[in-house]
Amino acid sequence: MDNQVLSFSVSRPLHLHSARLLLTNNQIARSFTFQRHCTNVENLVESITGYDSRSWKQCAPKKGMLYFGPIKCVWAVLFALFVTLKTILQSKKKEPRNVSFDELVGVDATIKKIRHIIPILQGKSEAKKFGAELPDGLMLYGPQGTGKTTLVHALAREAGVSFFPISAHDMAKDDTGSIGIDTLFIEARAYSPSIVLIEDVDVIARKGRCESDPSLRQLDLEIESCNKDGSMVMVIVTPIKPETLDSASMRSCRFFKKVHMGLPDEDSRRKITGVHLNMVAREEDKEAICNLVASRTHGLVWDDIKSIAVDSKIFALSRGDDHVTMDDVLNALGMLNDSDD
Repeated sequence: MDNQVLSFSVSRPLHLHSARLLLTNNQIARSFTFQRHCTNVENLVESITGYDSRSWKQCAPKKGMLYFGPIKCVWAVLFALFVTLKTILQSKKKEPRNVSFDELVGVDATIKKIRHIIPILQGKSEAKKFGAELPDGLMLYGPQGTGKTTLVHALAREAGVSFFPISAHDMAKDDTGSIGIDTLFIEARAYSPSIVLIEDVDVIARKGRCESDPSLRQLDLEIESCNKDGSMVMVIVTPIKPETLDSASMRSCRFFKKVHMGLPDEDSRRKITGVHLNMVAREEDKEAICNLVASRTHGLVWDDIKSIAVDSKIFALSRGDDHVTMDDVLNALGMLNDSDD
């Protein structure tokens, strides 16, 4: 059987620096190399596949080619496709929600505290001119339902950077443990500048949790070192109360910039009601409806107000009307009060 030549390059999204495949023919081990054609993400596949990148860089046969039969050519191509597919499927990179700061209501003060991060992530010249540095991290804390996650999505969208959201609940359930966390940060550094959002970090970092937890120790280590190699990775955690975090286990968070997202005030509740009911309330009723909801919803969060708006629309539809009236809103408020009892 005639020998054939295989020589090809692998480009993004595989991101291989190089990869060595061992083939055996008549008990003789041979190897060939997939040559690199990528940016600075060569460590990504090493972490996902478990192959040592140092072994990838070993010399292949002369001129990077190996002569072998057509069947082995097919296996080589299948191997490359398998690694490519595995890399894509295990990627933690996501698209942020299609929301901007301008669309967020009642959080102007909070936006003002974090807006300066955008030009730093973007590497704008004015940020460099004034020596502005990326904070060690951001701790965005406050009650559930106040819009912390939505605000971070808007920040990623405004900055136009790669986004890596993950829930601490998933970390706690993830069988890969510290390996999964290591992979997450390797990919985030590879796509620098980027934002890593860790939601509900209280789940794994609350006081009383065992400090020997490998996932927690790996997370703390990655946060501390994520920007030391010249990368720009902004880590954002969203606990409910920062004092519930175990300072011994999460030493890296001690230097985070802390920003509070509190319950919406009356004016904010009035604005968000207008956003939800603007298209379905009659013009002459809008102001009265917004004032009513704002005055009756002290201590409630955005999700509660959204529920009131949804229930109001349902009551209107049940009457066969396309417009929400004051009575519909009162019925919706009554349902909310009944559910609290």
